[in-house]
Amino acid sequence: MCSTVTKAKELALAHKRIEQLSVQLTELDSVRQQLHDTLALEEDRERMVVALKDQLKQWKGTDSARLEKLRRTRAELEEVWRKLPSTPTMKEPAPDSECTTQAESVN
Repeated sequence: MCSTVTKAKELALAHKRIEQLSVQLTELDSVRQQLHDTLALEEDRERMVVALKDQLKQWKGTDSARLEKLRRTRAELEEVWRKLPSTPTMKEPAPDSECTTQAESVN
């Protein structure tokens, strides 16, 4: 009878230990899922950082190309300007002469 009582106590302790281990397993599974989710978010973040860096490089390249094109255009315009014959600055006609010219052309 003593061995039956001892066996019953051992069995009860074993069940209690199984319940504790089951709770710990559930907690560990929850932590594993959180780690998995965190890792997925980190991977998404890394992909976004790479995509943003690529976009920034593309924009910088585009801006650099536009800036270079503007510089070339400016240089071309300056060259054309230098080749133009120098002429005195034209003065605007006085308002009276302009009116007279318009009146003469109407008559």
